[in-house]
Amino acid sequence: MTAVGVFGLFAYAVAQRRRELGIRLALGATPHAVLAMVLSDAARLSAGGVCTGIGAGIVAARVIRALLPGPFAPDALVLATAAVVSLASALAACWSPARRAAAVDPADVLRADA
Repeated sequence: MTAVGVFGLFAYAVAQRRRELGIRLALGATPHAVLAMVLSDAARLSAGGVCTGIGAGIVAARVIRALLPGPFAPDALVLATAAVVSLASALAACWSPARRAAAVDPADVLRADA
């Protein structure tokens, strides 16, 4: 479900930046550079979300430990696995919008806004 939300968000963001990406391509940026730029934006935002989620998970684990009796140990492996899976699914979800951004025809984009 997260991947679908991330896909929708980045598809919308790429559509909003279509003119900018067309200008970059018209001025000499390679499609590979545009693809890398969009994916790096996605990675940066996803990493911020994962860091926030890990922090919230640690706080939630401490709250749960205080409320429930018995031994309870937050597993670092579980947090690390969740972080890796979240980052991988976010980047996979952003791949299609990034490819569409790299395939933008600069002439069509500039002509459409005129």
